[in-house]
Amino acid sequence: MVREYSCPSCAGNLSLIEGKKIYRCDYCGKLYTDELEMIDLKRIEDLRKDSKNGLATLYLDEMLNAEPGNYLCLWEKLNCSLTPNMVSEHLMKTHGDMTKLMSFQKSAAYVCFSEALPEDKKKYTDDISKYISVARRSGNIQRSDITPCEVRRSYGMSASEKQDLSTKNNTIRVAAILAAIAIGCICRSSLVLVICLAVAVVSLILYERHQAKAYSAYYEDINEKAAQRAETDLQVHEETVKELSDLRSEMRSLLDEIRKSEEEMLELISR
Repeated sequence: MVREYSCPSCAGNLSLIEGKKIYRCDYCGKLYTDELEMIDLKRIEDLRKDSKNGLATLYLDEMLNAEPGNYLCLWEKLNCSLTPNMVSEHLMKTHGDMTKLMSFQKSAAYVCFSEALPEDKKKYTDDISKYISVARRSGNIQRSDITPCEVRRSYGMSASEKQDLSTKNNTIRVAAILAAIAIGCICRSSLVLVICLAVAVVSLILYERHQAKAYSAYYEDINEKAAQRAETDLQVHEETVKELSDLRSEMRSLLDEIRKSEEEMLELISR
């Protein structure tokens, strides 16, 4: 036997909604729990704060059956679908994850809420769209772009380059001395041998001095170009850091505006 109840507000008959422990007044349309506690947005808000999102959503669905375009109900339903269960907190937590932000913006709950929002409340969704846009721009700045640059200079030859040069010079020295000896032997003259050796030694000294100057100029040019690159990198780094700082500041300002709009809606709910 189904027990009959009367509406505490208007004394109208309460009908049990099939499959749910929810009563609806046949006269005024108000909803009640099986303990005859009225179901309204204030109760929904309390349930959401207690993380009872499932029960809150169940009640909201019945409220929306009666008032499909109630933007406050749709807002609470949107909050119940999020983690954390408040739009502003969800945005702050997921600001670095564009996949989650875009999924939120395209969700059915958000789209329905946006469409039902009155014109004088549209600033709320406008600020949310701006926040997500700024978060996207911030995310496009790669982590490598904001890593402090390091000045990389080539101050001289590496160990392997020095080894190769030493081997090359030793080969040239041996070849020059052997050539001088060969010429002396061919001429069969000690004087010619001494002269050839002297010429070979002087030539080697001049060659190695020229080689040292050439390498010095080469690495000096490398150092200068490296310094120029480092200066450019530093400038780009500073500009990137400033841009990122400005974007984060803008995101904080937008989040403050979003919270103000939420406070206004919570105030309407608490009345």
